Amino acid sequence: MSLTEQVIALNGHVERVETRLDRFEARVEERFNLVDARFDQVDAKFAKVDERFDDMRRHFEVLTEAMRGDFRNLYDLVFAHMQETSARLNDQHADHQSLERRVTVLEARRKS
Repeated sequence: MSLTEQVIALNGHVERVETRLDRFEARVEERFNLVDARFDQVDAKFAKVDERFDDMRRHFEVLTEAMRGDFRNLYDLVFAHMQETSARLNDQHADHQSLERRVTVLEARRKS
């Protein structure tokens, strides 16, 4: 085989290899495009999850503030009730002492 024929044969072989490489590159590119598309889908799902999480966080913050207000109101109500109860107990104690003195005075009069 002459040198020219060998070069022509080698060029044909190189062209076949290049063709095979081009097909392989196209398949790899196609797979990368599929993977990219799947990543885009996952990113979209994560965006929806993030949005739902933000909505839930805002809702939780609103509920927390409402509960905080309710607890403040409950504390104020209990505190006021305790003060009122304490005042009543003090009044009853004073009344009891007053009655006890009157009973003591009456008993002293009765004995005399």
